[in-house]
Amino acid sequence: MSSYDDDEKVEALKRWWKKYGTSVILGVVLGLGIMYGWQFWQKHQYVKHSQASIAYQSILENLAAKNQKQAEKEATRLVQDSPKSTYATIASLILAKQAVDAGKYDKAKQHLQWVLDHGKVDAYRQVARIRLARVMAAQKQTDNALQLLKTVDDKAFTALIAEVKGDILLTQGKQQQAKQAYKTALDAIPAQSPMRATVLMKFNSLSSTLERGGIA
Repeated sequence: MSSYDDDEKVEALKRWWKKYGTSVILGVVLGLGIMYGWQFWQKHQYVKHSQASIAYQSILENLAAKNQKQAEKEATRLVQDSPKSTYATIASLILAKQAVDAGKYDKAKQHLQWVLDHGKVDAYRQVARIRLARVMAAQKQTDNALQLLKTVDDKAFTALIAEVKGDILLTQGKQQQAKQAYKTALDAIPAQSPMRATVLMKFNSLSSTLERGGIA
């Protein structure tokens, strides 16, 4: 009886294996593939991050040494090689600043727009948006600049956004609106912030101008 039971178990196992064996093997292979694939992807990402970090450090060293051309070359390569990294976002901001310093506003706008399109960090996108608005204002595209600032990526920049709006409105001759923008900035600036003195000076100067009969 025992031998019969054993034979039945063997036959049952054979039938089960015939029906499910291939699926089991595929499942194991797939599981191993996913595991090793994940490990490979993690290693690949680590290597790319390390390379981007090294490239970024080299950019900073060249900037410190005033090797502007080399820094620009490396920053451009970093953006191309690691576009999804935070280092690429910072590199684009650096490239934009260099372009502004060289008076190449259109080129600066391209780098800043790249940050808006590809940047993953809200704070960096906000910095790019503010700088792009300033560049637009410098090119007399004040309406476009103000429209750009309506989108807020990071509320921590509320004061700076308001100050820049005030500056742009002032260039348009809209003194009352500029004053209100500076007031908004002052309301958002902590009392101990170094930024407060500059904005307060702008606000007081404009207030005095309006009291003397400035054009609103």
